[in-house]
Amino acid sequence: MKRTTRLFIAVSSVLCLLMVGFTAHGQRQRTNDVSTDQGSKSSGHRIIKVPVILDGVEYQPNDLPYSDSGRTFVLTPEDQAKGVIHAFSNHGQAVEFTMRAMAAKGSAPVFQDPTPDATCQVPFSYSRFNKVRGDGGSDNLYMSHDLNSPFPVIYANLDFDGWNNTISAVAAACNGLPTALYSCRNFESKHTFACDDPDRLLISPGMYVPDLEPLGFNNRTSSIAFGF
Repeated sequence: MKRTTRLFIAVSSVLCLLMVGFTAHGQRQRTNDVSTDQGSKSSGHRIIKVPVILDGVEYQPNDLPYSDSGRTFVLTPEDQAKGVIHAFSNHGQAVEFTMRAMAAKGSAPVFQDPTPDATCQVPFSYSRFNKVRGDGGSDNLYMSHDLNSPFPVIYANLDFDGWNNTISAVAAACNGLPTALYSCRNFESKHTFACDDPDRLLISPGMYVPDLEPLGFNNRTSSIAFGF
């Protein structure tokens, strides 16, 4: 065998080994990237500390199935008393459940500013939001569905005064409509490039929720509105 031929074979073998090593490194790198990304999604957003009744089946927090799709969480006075929360994969079913719960509770008509009674823990026609768990912060944000109120009807985004992803406590208006918290701006409810966590939380009218952390919604709200 000629010297040039042996040299060519040797160089080719080295190149092949380098390519195999590079490819294996690239595969390991991509695998690590994917696992890290999935881990951040599964543990970085939906950290819930109370049992969740998902589509009619109760799960302990650590057993709740993960999903990239947005879910609608619903908190009722009964749920609050039992220390649980409902969740739905189908938003229409969440709306039906919420309306039945409101009808059973006898929620006040829209725009009525009722006197304190057993129907509402919060006897006001506006919702109030606070940045501190336990509702002890000095900053409050207000929202009202009453067009005669000085407060805005909705907030399509909370990109002002440090409110985005900082809401920790809610006093929901007793106005016959749920107070809806969205994880994404502009009430986005689908997984997109700009919205990687499209959950929403419907709080029944007149409820007082001083701490959103056990419900997995502390510091997660980017837009708020009334309704479904």
